Amino acid sequence: MKHDESRRQFLKKLASITGGAALLSTQQQFQLIQSALAAKNDYSSLSDYKSLVCVYLYGGNDAFNMFVPNTSSGYQQYVNVRQTLAIRQEYLLPVAGERHAFHPSMSRLRNLYDQKKMALISNVGTLLEPVTRSTLQKQAVQLPPNLYSHSHQAEMWMTGLPPITGKIQHGWGGRMFDLFMQGLKSGDIPPVYSLLGNNEWQSSVTTIPFSINPWDDSTGFNYLSGKKWPKREKSRTTAWENILKLASSHSNPMKQQWASSIGIARERLASFSDAFAHVADIKTSFDNDNHLAMQLRKVAQIISIRKVMGQHRQIFFVGIGGWDTHGQQLTTHADLLSKLDNALYSFQSALAELRLEKSVTSFTASDFGRSLTANGDGTDHAWGTHALVMGGAVNGGQIHGEMPQLVLGGDDDSGNDGRIIPTIALDQYAATLAKWMGVSNSDLNDIFPYLRNFATSDIGFMA
Repeated sequence: MKHDESRRQFLKKLASITGGAALLSTQQQFQLIQSALAAKNDYSSLSDYKSLVCVYLYGGNDAFNMFVPNTSSGYQQYVNVRQTLAIRQEYLLPVAGERHAFHPSMSRLRNLYDQKKMALISNVGTLLEPVTRSTLQKQAVQLPPNLYSHSHQAEMWMTGLPPITGKIQHGWGGRMFDLFMQGLKSGDIPPVYSLLGNNEWQSSVTTIPFSINPWDDSTGFNYLSGKKWPKREKSRTTAWENILKLASSHSNPMKQQWASSIGIARERLASFSDAFAHVADIKTSFDNDNHLAMQLRKVAQIISIRKVMGQHRQIFFVGIGGWDTHGQQLTTHADLLSKLDNALYSFQSALAELRLEKSVTSFTASDFGRSLTANGDGTDHAWGTHALVMGGAVNGGQIHGEMPQLVLGGDDDSGNDGRIIPTIALDQYAATLAKWMGVSNSDLNDIFPYLRNFATSDIGFMA
């Protein structure tokens, strides 16, 4: 896809490419009130390569239409509760054993599941401690604040912490890398990349995320460099340099900090541009019209230059919006799942091409699940949901956790609308991934302070 250069696109690139560097001032201030976690384990010996890719589904994925019971009794229970939203059984894509089936838009991911390269994590959600319908009705349990709120639940999925008004809380991905960076060396470029701008999952005290535009080739990284931008616009380049010069010498500390942040971004971009010149020629095809696919294509390219940058651990953030399906759910959800299916399959194929299938694990996250009941032709905000984990190191081809009963007012329903109570905590899901990355058991409870409230910290979906 070719993009014409324009003032508006330059400003968008400026906002995107500086990314975390522009947050440097905020982070430095926050260090005064909260220091980075102190690692109990020495991570300097981590010499193998591993990375996590967070695929965030903004809005709340209806996972109970993504993965459906396929036995006679199970499917009938599903139809009874979903009614007009139920997908006809003959259209579903059964997995091995045929007791469950994927949505008809997910043929490629169904195949990866059957090839044991993907697992389903059943009924995961935000929890501070285990919850049952009984303890919920008796109000004898502590709940995450503002359940069913997009902003609050998205924040908790990304940070693992209950939101507190007026307080900056760092993400569990960022806290993990605060520990790693005390032992790992990665040169000028932080091993924390976002292909979708700033996000809370990667925010931390010491590790500033590097935000990349997924459509840029190597020449796109010159926008903040000392090189002329664009080459035909000498006057614009000169004006930009003058702005930076005035800001850096200004008495206003905010302007000085802004200029300093741009300077840091320039240094990183120069190093990254040099490294990106060695990017692998990936043959796998990615759909140019699928924004998620293009984000993951860029992730694969960055992974291919990991050795050039000397990075043994990396994390990536990608995402796709539109999952808040209050209306027209059957068509909207089918389209979104098709894009997810296409993008993840291409990405896994690219990793196979790079011979890194076992070194990279991708996982989905979303604000929450959807209600089992319909509100016309859509659904409302709910709680528990299913997640997908993909990679060669995954114990794939199976369901991890208990599948909930799809019964209104049943043991798994928080009320009578089919808002399912999670049986796996986000902390357990995330801790299993962090442990695979190499985080020691002694450090897990520091990253996930509510983890100790649950019976196990490892659900077992990673080999």
